[in-house]
Amino acid sequence: MSEITSIVLCTYNEVDFIEDSIIKIRKNIKNLELVIVDDNSIDGTKEIIQKYSDNDKIKFILRTELKGLASAFVNGVTKTSGAKIGWIDTNMAYLIEYFPKM
Repeated sequence: MSEITSIVLCTYNEVDFIEDSIIKIRKNIKNLELVIVDDNSIDGTKEIIQKYSDNDKIKFILRTELKGLASAFVNGVTKTSGAKIGWIDTNMAYLIEYFPKM
């Protein structure tokens, strides 16, 4: 079995982008561990994440306070277990297809 690749996805009110990002990440990265850190979105983002987080390859960390991107990223990285770790913004899903090459 090949090494696990962990991707950290930080969200706050990303309802327009989150589902596409999750779908593309799952499609393009083999042996995936997706760690999503949300700062208590109020626009429906959490509900979309929850729809996918019943999968054991997706860890959903819901923070009840808005703490910011840097803090969310650090929080996500500390929850990864993969040999390789990547990070992407939800509004940059078009870049996900390049991850396997990197």
